[in-house]
Amino acid sequence: MIKVYDHSYDNVIKSHVVIAKTSYDVGINTLFPLITSFDSQRKIQDKKFYKRLKRDILEGCIMPPLTIAFITKKTLSSDDDIRGYVNDHIKEAYILDGLQRLNTLYNAYEEDPERFNMDGDLLINIIISTSFDKLLYRMITLNNGQKP
Repeated sequence: MIKVYDHSYDNVIKSHVVIAKTSYDVGINTLFPLITSFDSQRKIQDKKFYKRLKRDILEGCIMPPLTIAFITKKTLSSDDDIRGYVNDHIKEAYILDGLQRLNTLYNAYEEDPERFNMDGDLLINIIISTSFDKLLYRMITLNNGQKP
């Protein structure tokens, strides 16, 4: 389950921006399978670049938030609308930012499932938009300066 804490409206991309939290369990079992769902996302990097993060995850770190996104024409106005939409449609989400972190989270789980804390906090930013173009614009600004 995704716990929604707050939301605002982004007037540039005409989208809801949501602050939320879930568990590493949801990250592994629900979000990780989504890493290939957004064709415009860059590909997984070599595992050696994320060795330290993997170790830190096993020691109990809190990763920086992931950003996931949804495309919908549905009008969402209240906290309950947004909370319900996110939880009802989580398997339709796109990983907009944090693909490498999510992959590293999964690798940490695979490497040492006994030490891995499935109840660990996974922070999430969520964008609910009406079009892919708006998400692409936001993705470019999130990843500006990173190597493809």
